Amino acid sequence: MQDLRDMILNLVSPDDEKRNRSKFFFLSLFYDTISKSLPGNPYENFAENIASDKPSRILDICSGTGYTARTLAGLLPNSHIDALDISPEMLAVATERSEEERLANIHFHKESAAQLPFENETFDAVCVSLGLHELPTVIRTASLKESFRVLKPGGSMYAMDLDRPDSFGFLIDFYLLLGEPPYSKEVLSEGISQALQEAGFQVAQKQHWMGDFLQFVEARKP
Repeated sequence: MQDLRDMILNLVSPDDEKRNRSKFFFLSLFYDTISKSLPGNPYENFAENIASDKPSRILDICSGTGYTARTLAGLLPNSHIDALDISPEMLAVATERSEEERLANIHFHKESAAQLPFENETFDAVCVSLGLHELPTVIRTASLKESFRVLKPGGSMYAMDLDRPDSFGFLIDFYLLLGEPPYSKEVLSEGISQALQEAGFQVAQKQHWMGDFLQFVEARKP
């Protein structure tokens, strides 16, 4: 009970680490339900886009409850997926649900995306779904550089995240103001594409999903 009380109080803590841990603890309780109910099935579309190239080794950074990673594991039973997050609460849910779904081709890691525990040119694909806007600018930059490092030449980086539509853009403005840190708005518009290019990637395509509230970007490592 004391731990739960602390988690509730930490939601308004001035300490970023405590506040984020509490935020993701509560998100872990219903994140999968939200992901499944989004209009247009963006998570499923995201995973299907990645799976279409049939990569044999995939890294999912900022994996959360592993919804994307678990979807990929089901779509690509002969591929190996490594999924990484710093939230122990999110990873506990990810591991439990992976076991319930009997997914033997996925491995979860409690690590920072800004310092990946993998050798150079290990993966055929790296992906991140609704995670980049959660990262402070310096951490986001380091994470994309690390993703570039561990990706094989010719491999693909896939990112899905928030965007601001021309119509009803005030809804995103309100959401970011209410529930996200100031640096989260840096991913909007061309923010992700520019960050990927600065990390060394070549942007291959960009699409908008869910009424332009989400963006999908695919980039390649030369």
